[in-house]
Amino acid sequence: MDFLSQVLESIKSHSHILFTGVLGATFGFLLSKEPTRDRWIGFFAGFILCVVFAKPASLFLASGNYPELFGFILGAAGKSTAEALLSLARSRVLGLVKKENEDAANHK
Repeated sequence: MDFLSQVLESIKSHSHILFTGVLGATFGFLLSKEPTRDRWIGFFAGFILCVVFAKPASLFLASGNYPELFGFILGAAGKSTAEALLSLARSRVLGLVKKENEDAANHK
């Protein structure tokens, strides 16, 4: 099976999650009071978060139940959730870098 057919099969099997993610991202877009550019960024960030995290979040938090609900929530939370995840990743990476620098300084 080639790559494109696998992607299409995955889209077919997860279409309900993608649909609710788009609904959530649209909901977040329409209710946001930010400038239009930030709304679009939030829309696309929410959709990407839905695609990536809806199924794993439902498996972890609800034993695989309600992936559509998680897709909607992640879609609606969009930009703020993406910013929170990026700041968490940065703090962990910076914490590791600082720890490595401290370890290197202790070995000198």
